[in-house]
Amino acid sequence: MTARHTPSQPRHRATSHALLTTTVTLLLLTLHAHAQTTTPEQAAMDARVACDEGRAAGCYDLAVMTEHGVAVDADLPAAVSLLRQACRLDDQRACFALGEHFAAGAGVALDPGRARGLFEHACNGVEPRGCERLAMMLQAEPTPDAARINEVLTRACDASLATSCLMLADRLAQQVDSPVDPLQLDPLKLATLYERACVGGEHRACGLLAELAVTGQGEALQDAQVAGLHTLACEANYLPSCKALGRKAT
Repeated sequence: MTARHTPSQPRHRATSHALLTTTVTLLLLTLHAHAQTTTPEQAAMDARVACDEGRAAGCYDLAVMTEHGVAVDADLPAAVSLLRQACRLDDQRACFALGEHFAAGAGVALDPGRARGLFEHACNGVEPRGCERLAMMLQAEPTPDAARINEVLTRACDASLATSCLMLADRLAQQVDSPVDPLQLDPLKLATLYERACVGGEHRACGLLAELAVTGQGEALQDAQVAGLHTLACEANYLPSCKALGRKAT
């Protein structure tokens, strides 16, 4: 059972790309929601006016639009400049996004130290993605501070960031900071984290939650509920769940 809970190494670049893609998607959905009252071009003009007036949200929105060429010409240096301005105005989304640029060397010189500082600032400002990225950087240190990593992941998970709930559960499952068997330590806490991650769309966690239920270490579930959890996980290519269902991964 323990072997099934061994997490893969974090794929920082893939996660960073996914987080930035989510930012763009949310902005586009916002524009779509207001499509009946304004156009993307008008939204860009409104964001520029707001930014010129010193409103952080306007600078942030314009930065995202400028970086990805939404209703304005794509211009990475200009986008980074707008992110700096929004971050100075205390928009933690902008501080997080700016940290991603420094972490990747995109539009700025590669500077992991500056990235970490921005992620920590964003995390302290209640931007859960900043907490998650800070945790990733802390995990990569030669002597990781396990308590600090768990703390920032807990903050992100409590803010409903499903990936952080799964990362925290994985750490508990392999018991990064203790030699004690994690499933004997606190299986109900582990099950709660898997449930939160599963509900948030991290479907590998659904399979892990089903495994805990089957072994009697989590909340008791009906067979149909277990099968439903395994189905979600199998569709996300979690092989143990596919095996439990007698299927091949897609």
